[in-house]
Amino acid sequence: MASKLVKLGNGTVLSTDNYTYGYFGEILSITSLQSGLDTKKYYVYDTDGKITHEIWPDPDATGPLSRKIVKYVYDADGRKVETQDGYGSMTDGTDFVWQQKVRLTYDSSTGQLAKRETVTP
Repeated sequence: MASKLVKLGNGTVLSTDNYTYGYFGEILSITSLQSGLDTKKYYVYDTDGKITHEIWPDPDATGPLSRKIVKYVYDADGRKVETQDGYGSMTDGTDFVWQQKVRLTYDSSTGQLAKRETVTP
């Protein structure tokens, strides 16, 4: 675990962030102590080490409100092809409900981004 302390110019502590890491050095969670509230943001990865879910802290840090979740989808070449914004209460993203998707399409000859499309349910 590593920590980061953020202070104002007068020495007042603004926040303390504690980081937990996985076996390969990937950030698994960040716990922040701000204004007396203990908040924790989680990260989930696939077997290739690409982030699949960012799970934001409970909005009031007391539970059990829904958390903002961002889900990432990749193609076989490892390119991000979709970002989904939604919510859920589980810290592993298993109960994710999407509210908006951004789909990315790549040019097959150049590999460059060709199209960005926003979709809502």
